[in-house]
Amino acid sequence: MFTKRSQGEDCIVRQVAVVAIKINKRLGAGLLESVYKKCLDFKTTREHNVL
Repeated sequence: MFTKRSQGEDCIVRQVAVVAIKINKRLGAGLLESVYKKCLDFKTTREHNVL
């Protein structure tokens, strides 16, 4: 069951999704999930201050 998110949460979700798509396009498929997670962590916390 889904719960309704606030506008702020929606904004964060959109930002994370955009960054994740960019990472996938840049690195391509086939890497371990842990590699994608580290890239996502780096991009969202250090470059975009999302989280």
